[in-house]
Amino acid sequence: TLAALGEGWPALSGGAGSVALSDVADVPAATAFFARLLQAAPSAAHLGTLGELLRGVWREGAAWGAPALQQPVQPAAAAVTAEEEAGATPSPGATLSVSPLHACWAALCGAALSAGHLPLLLGVLDRDAAAAAAQLAAGGSDAAGSAAPAGLVSLTLPDVQQLVSACEAAAAAAEG
Repeated sequence: TLAALGEGWPALSGGAGSVALSDVADVPAATAFFARLLQAAPSAAHLGTLGELLRGVWREGAAWGAPALQQPVQPAAAAVTAEEEAGATPSPGATLSVSPLHACWAALCGAALSAGHLPLLLGVLDRDAAAAAAQLAAGGSDAAGSAAPAGLVSLTLPDVQQLVSACEAAAAAAEG
């Protein structure tokens, strides 16, 4: 975690403290630590580093052996399921595997949106789609060699809908 954050991370200098083993002991502790880091992330580069921490170091929760959260597939979300990719429609009781760190991803995307870092936000969403496509094309192993479970998504459909609504509200406020 320290290596991924690098030197000069604002939340780790001065009065904010440092990283303790208890900060990354499990998913709930890491989520709280992530929130602390996010509050002190002054730039798009810092936000990007946090995204890499979630994906590359914490491996979507796999670093703790955390199981994916299961969410029911909503009709509008059916396009992101493996069944849809295979040409079949998801069954009525189908579930979607969501990252145990989805609250961190949602907070990161919200911070990027609030700070006007839309390329970062789109990069987070697009990289996940690209990684899922690469994983399917490679027969189940992703291009980065990550230990994250196959088919895991970072954000749920309601998370994405909330971000879209926030974008629309920001655009309306900018016009008016």
